[in-house]
Amino acid sequence: MHVHLTSDMLAHTHARCGASDSEAAIVLLHGFLGDRRDVEPLRQKLGALADCISLDLPGHGDSAWMPTIDAGTSAVDAALATLEALCPPPARLLLVGYSMGGRVALQLAARLPPPRLAGLVILSGSPGLDDGALREARLSRDVALAARLRAMSPPHLDEWLRREWYRAALWGGRLQEHPSFERMLLRRTDGAQPRDRAASLERESVGRQPSCWPWLEAPPAPVLYVAGEEDEAYCKVATRLAEHSGGLARGGEQAWRRPALTIGSTSLGVAEPVERRLARVAGLPAA
Repeated sequence: MHVHLTSDMLAHTHARCGASDSEAAIVLLHGFLGDRRDVEPLRQKLGALADCISLDLPGHGDSAWMPTIDAGTSAVDAALATLEALCPPPARLLLVGYSMGGRVALQLAARLPPPRLAGLVILSGSPGLDDGALREARLSRDVALAARLRAMSPPHLDEWLRREWYRAALWGGRLQEHPSFERMLLRRTDGAQPRDRAASLERESVGRQPSCWPWLEAPPAPVLYVAGEEDEAYCKVATRLAEHSGGLARGGEQAWRRPALTIGSTSLGVAEPVERRLARVAGLPAA
């Protein structure tokens, strides 16, 4: 395993397991406010199956301290440049992203030459907004929140996360009861500068994101879309993706299939372990 902090790439952890050149490297992308530590348990498990890379996206983790990463560089451009350096063609990539990382992964998948893309896994990520008015409204909300973040000191960030952000309805109202909540919160605030998070929020807003819905009509590689069963917003995305396919009930999950696309609505403790599902998408042997 190698941890890299170089001036010309995003901060990243790269675990090489000696996989053959024909096997895909797995790329893990965290969500807004997080960093690559969020996906470290998953990287450790998947690292036994394939080469595995986790990135700190711009404005997050160690990448927030990289002076050569221009503030205007999008996460997609920065991630693409880093992956081109780490895994140059013809290496194949399996992209895995959560929330903002899922949106970045989807945009990366749409930009990669089809032979380079081994698969895509999106965990509660938006494919974008088709409606111009909705995009403008979302951008306005994100710009307003970014302004609030810029005005915060680091101690105020911790307070805001506790009292407002993680009490929002999208977290189900019970997130702070989770035994790992305090450790997760520490990762959000450890050395974080609210201005960096603000810049990322404004730059990577869903309101600025190009719609990837057309690309998902006929993806050139396997796609797995996963949303928590109590996550109304992203279950609606999953339903829309599945509109033109038949439904299939299996175990504790609901899945809809077509040749290259699998959509799942899963419940914690019931769904198949995520590392096993990722291995299946990548065509790798299960651990």
